[in-house]
Amino acid sequence: MSLHFETTAAIINKFRTYRGDLSWTPEEIRDNYQVEDLVPPPRFKPPHPGFTDLLPLPPPPANPPFSQEQNFINSAPPDLEDATQTGISGGPGNWRGKKFLGRGNSGYVGLWEYTRKNPKDVPYRQVVVKESSETIPGDDLRHEGTLLTKLRDTKSQHIVHILNDPQVVDAQAEHINPAWNNKVRRLIMECCPVGDLTDLGRHICETTLWRIFECLIDGITVLEVGNDWTVSNEPEATPRPNWEHIVHFDLKPGNILLGEDRLTHFTAPVCKVGDFALAWRYNSDATWRERFELREKGTTTFYAPEQFSESWEAANYQTLGIAGLYEKSNIWGIGYIMYCLVLIRYRGPDPMEPFTPRWKLNNETAKGRTFGLPLRGQSPHYSRALTDLVQECLYGQPGHRPGLNELKPRVQDGWKAAFKANATIDAWEDFLPHPPPPPPPKIKRQVCKGICKTEKLCKRKATADRYCRQHQNQRP
Repeated sequence: MSLHFETTAAIINKFRTYRGDLSWTPEEIRDNYQVEDLVPPPRFKPPHPGFTDLLPLPPPPANPPFSQEQNFINSAPPDLEDATQTGISGGPGNWRGKKFLGRGNSGYVGLWEYTRKNPKDVPYRQVVVKESSETIPGDDLRHEGTLLTKLRDTKSQHIVHILNDPQVVDAQAEHINPAWNNKVRRLIMECCPVGDLTDLGRHICETTLWRIFECLIDGITVLEVGNDWTVSNEPEATPRPNWEHIVHFDLKPGNILLGEDRLTHFTAPVCKVGDFALAWRYNSDATWRERFELREKGTTTFYAPEQFSESWEAANYQTLGIAGLYEKSNIWGIGYIMYCLVLIRYRGPDPMEPFTPRWKLNNETAKGRTFGLPLRGQSPHYSRALTDLVQECLYGQPGHRPGLNELKPRVQDGWKAAFKANATIDAWEDFLPHPPPPPPPKIKRQVCKGICKTEKLCKRKATADRYCRQHQNQRP
């Protein structure tokens, strides 16, 4: 059995299991894989949904930092210690690790804070450091750093900005494996002080949801064309010359960071797309083998149908319009995020339960199968315009999903209608992180009530009976 076949078989069975199907043996793969055309399954039509008003699921438990992660926070990243990095006020002793923020497939993320007392000329008081956790470099952070540098040139406020150009490692100076020489081990990025979308975890007003939806559209528009929307009667995003469309592959609530810019986003935080470790430049000329290998990119529970679909196993997979990599793959990602926010949960649509709505979505007959619970019946708090549009973004066939030029005006119109119907707006304070608990009260030191031979009060530490050992005989 060749290595190529073993790799292919592993990917095939990974996604069969993901969809709830039985794995195939090597013989079954040879006999069945891409042998027959796909016969569309019968249209599953759920009953017209009634309101259920789901309760939010509890957030995932916070993992205490391991000793390696604590060492990471206690370290002095050379990129911050380098005095030549004037853009981030680098210099020995200027920065201190403040908080461990998380860990992912590519490494650790932590918050560093500027320690000098006179910060008048400091462009940033806080920065985020992302550092590879690998002892021996496999894929370093150069790819992500290159993408972030290109995205920084767009000057979009809907993308997390890298603050300095990625620096290569001097392994000897850092006392690490020499294999790290001339590789990129860490990135310095802007701090988003409000947190990320997983921190909301509560019901939020429809006007706020429309604003978040628009931010997400603005973010993936930059990924697609390299520019923000222009302000005019009709919103338009002009492609940047020679721009290569970026597919994120890991759009989820935890990778949407929340910033504070009350001048341009005065009713809700600005949402910024972050974590480009798995992002890839879209190439419409990619071979089918290359597209097949991209199926595994992403977080396991956040795959798009074009990655996990059974259409990959059909002989006519190239003409079905599902298997592959598409410009609208990012649309699925923001639909997934909005689905989570509407239902106030951290799980997205179940890949095992696609359905074809028998009701119209925004006054149009459903174009095909979509995923998830029928949103129209899951919450009485949101309009059909919102829940139907989210469901449209979750169509299994990418070509059925609305494009950016359609989504942008529909979301803007949705916000206007929601504001007119119900002008309730979330208070800004509700988005801010909860303050840390106050320190425990200091226990006042008990002083002995005894009298010394000098006729002065004793100042020694007292026991529970308010007398020190020397003056126990003075107890009443």
